[in-house]
Amino acid sequence: AVAIVRQRRQLLAGHRAAASPKTPGAAAGTASLARGAADALAADTSVTTHQEVGGSAQDLLSLFMESKGADGQPLNDKQLIDTVINFIIAGRDTTAQALSWTLYELLQHPEVEQQVLQELRAVLGPLPADSSSRQAVHPSYDQIRQLRFTRACFLEALRLHPSVPEDIKFAVRTGTLPDGSVIPAGCRLLY
Repeated sequence: AVAIVRQRRQLLAGHRAAASPKTPGAAAGTASLARGAADALAADTSVTTHQEVGGSAQDLLSLFMESKGADGQPLNDKQLIDTVINFIIAGRDTTAQALSWTLYELLQHPEVEQQVLQELRAVLGPLPADSSSRQAVHPSYDQIRQLRFTRACFLEALRLHPSVPEDIKFAVRTGTLPDGSVIPAGCRLLY
């Protein structure tokens, strides 16, 4: 996280300097620095792709770097590092939980699993388990868009087991839901 913040500071400084160079040689030097930092960031999958729009960075970290805290001052490195770590952890945990529940639900419903596999084979071709090559499959975005049934299964798993529940309630007294499920007093409900 520290390296990400440092690299991003260099990248933003390079873009600002390249946008208004004081000497012709300065633009080449700062552009080179910015390109080097951008290449380093591109190699780091935990940071979103940098997009230059209207002279200012439009990725999440850069927006935080340009914002001000409650005291009106720019966020310091510790605050930025905490933010980066929070996003990395939150993204990893919620994604892992969503995929785990999806796989669990597919294993509980083998007929649905077979439909997902049929769709994957139809869109992606033979899967590594179908051949002796064991090469990884790297679908394109267009192929991913074609996986409608697979996406529906993933969304259903998210509906049944949300990674981040929208609301949490505690039952003050015993009650019954419309489907007949009894909720005991003191029970925590997540939905």
